[in-house]
Amino acid sequence: MTIEQKAIPISTIMGDRLCVKCAYNLRGQPVFKEEHYGLYIARCPECGTPAAVQEYPMLGRWPGRIRVFAALAYALTVLGSLVMVLLLLSAMSEGLKETAAEPLAIEIASQWAEHVNSEEAAGRDPYAGRTAAAPSQRAADGTFIANRWYAIDTTWWRSQNRFSSFFTGFTHTIRSSVPVMALMTIPMFAMGSVLAVLILGARRSVLLVVGAVPAIMMLAIFLISTTIDRRLVGWVSPSEIARESMWLPAVACVFMLWLIAGSVGLMLGRPIARLGVRALLPPTMRGSLAELWFTDNKPLPTNTRAPRKIHPEAEHEQQ
Repeated sequence: MTIEQKAIPISTIMGDRLCVKCAYNLRGQPVFKEEHYGLYIARCPECGTPAAVQEYPMLGRWPGRIRVFAALAYALTVLGSLVMVLLLLSAMSEGLKETAAEPLAIEIASQWAEHVNSEEAAGRDPYAGRTAAAPSQRAADGTFIANRWYAIDTTWWRSQNRFSSFFTGFTHTIRSSVPVMALMTIPMFAMGSVLAVLILGARRSVLLVVGAVPAIMMLAIFLISTTIDRRLVGWVSPSEIARESMWLPAVACVFMLWLIAGSVGLMLGRPIARLGVRALLPPTMRGSLAELWFTDNKPLPTNTRAPRKIHPEAEHEQQ
């Protein structure tokens, strides 16, 4: 029996502290005062190595400064991750808008060509009352042709009342971009999983609220940008009209996708991380990552070498 075992424990290590020799987590180990040097130590129950638990007073104020720096670095990392999610969602909205706008631009050009040909066949001038005349493009038989880069009259397009409602544009975006939207769910799920592990101390309900912040910011940026006069007038190509029409539906689709795929990632991120730890790390090294289980009040897996098997708060409630 060692001298420490005979003495009365002075305190208990409450936080995570790894043994310098075997990396065993010393959480919950008793602290004794070593008689010869008068130092407070805790002995590793795995290998017997003593660990000094004094606060290194010779460093002065630097331990507090280091803790503040570490806290700020962690906060900036979380904030940077949320900003990265915002940028990725914005990029996805832009890409989805381009994908959905391409078939719409072809449809607009086709309808404009049909309009011009029908007006000419009826003996009417299709450009009557227009603010400008577009250069004519004709086939060999004299039929008017148009493509998505050929300028058309925006006044005529608005008179068609097509894609003027949000629901129509939303459904068009979904129909024309199903493969792209399916691929977008993969990085969204991955981003949600990373956030779930990065914000380790938050409960799942808090995770969902934090995860919704980038999407809400994206919508806010869109609403602010809509205050700028973006209305297309005069002769504009169908591609530009289609991109303008699909902007809001694309943002709404990405917002809905993030709420679904991102939320699933936020819910499954920690379980996936726990599976990875159990598959890749031996039981002796899992103790340092016990917070993955403690945060969700999960018991540690069998054979995991750690002073506690459940979260200290849950253990206190059971007692």
